[in-house]
Amino acid sequence: MPLLLLLPLLWADLTHRPKILIPGTLEPGHSKNLTCSVSWACEQGTPPIFSWLSAAPTSLGPRTTHSSVLIITPRPQDHGTNLTCQVKFAGAGVTTERTIQLNVTYVPQNPTTGIFPGDGSGKQETRAGVVHGAIGGAGVTALLALCLCLIFFIVKTHRRKAARTAVGRNDTHPTTGSASPVR
Repeated sequence: MPLLLLLPLLWADLTHRPKILIPGTLEPGHSKNLTCSVSWACEQGTPPIFSWLSAAPTSLGPRTTHSSVLIITPRPQDHGTNLTCQVKFAGAGVTTERTIQLNVTYVPQNPTTGIFPGDGSGKQETRAGVVHGAIGGAGVTALLALCLCLIFFIVKTHRRKAARTAVGRNDTHPTTGSASPVR
C-alpha cells in the first residue's frame, strides 16, 4: 500500500477512536443492538476488522465497511463491566479501540416487594411488613404520650390536694403550731 494512503490511517490511530452507540437503556434480559463505527476511515484499501470484548452474553449482528453491530443481552451482574470495540486496519498495521462501562438499569418487576437493609442476607420483605412496623411505632409513641399526660395530671391533682390541706390548717406552722405572720 502506498505511503500516501497509509498516512490518514496512521493519523487516525493517533487522533480517532471507534464510536460505540447504545440506543436507549440496557435492561437485564432485554437484547440491544450496539454499534461500533469508524466513520472517519477511508474507503480505499483493506476493510477494517472489528473485534468485540464483553463479559455479557453477546452475538454478532450485521456489519458494513465502517461499522459492526453487537447484539447484547445484559444481566444485572454486567453493570459496571467493560465493553471494548477494537478495530484493526490490517493493511496499515494500525489498531484502535474504545472501551466503555456498561450501565445496566434494573427495573423492578413487582413494585410491592423490595430489598431492605438488615442483616445483609438480601432477604426480601413486603411493604406490608414495613407498614406494620410503622403502625407499631406510632402505637408505642401514642402510649408514651398517654403515660406522660397521666403522670402530669396525677402530679397536678396531688399539688391541688396539698394546697387545700394547707389552707384548711389556717396557715399554722407544722412544727410550732403558731400562725405565720402576715405581711
